[in-house]
Amino acid sequence: MHSKILAGAALAIAFAISPAFAADMPTKAPAVVAPPAPQWTGFNVGLSLGGRWADIQGTTLSFGPLPPPFPATASQSYDSATFRTPGMQAFAPASDTS
Repeated sequence: MHSKILAGAALAIAFAISPAFAADMPTKAPAVVAPPAPQWTGFNVGLSLGGRWADIQGTTLSFGPLPPPFPATASQSYDSATFRTPGMQAFAPASDTS
C-alpha cells in the first residue's frame, strides 16, 4: 500500500518539475489580428425622452429624547411628476489618414 502511494507521489513530482513541452509546439494557425476600429465622419443628432410619476403615502415613526414627546408619528404624502427631453449633437470631421 505504501509503495503505491510513494510511486504516485514520485510520478506527481516528476510531472510537476518536467518542462512544459506544449509551449514549444509550432502554431498551426496564423495569429489573430484585431480589425481596425470603425471611423465615422459627419454630423449626428439625438434626442432622448423620459418621464417619471410618483404618488407615495406613508407614516413615519420617530424615537428620540427631545420634544415633541417620543415616540412620534407623522403622516406624509409625496406626489411628483417629471419629464425630460435632453438632446445631443456631435460632429466628427474627416481625419487625415495619409
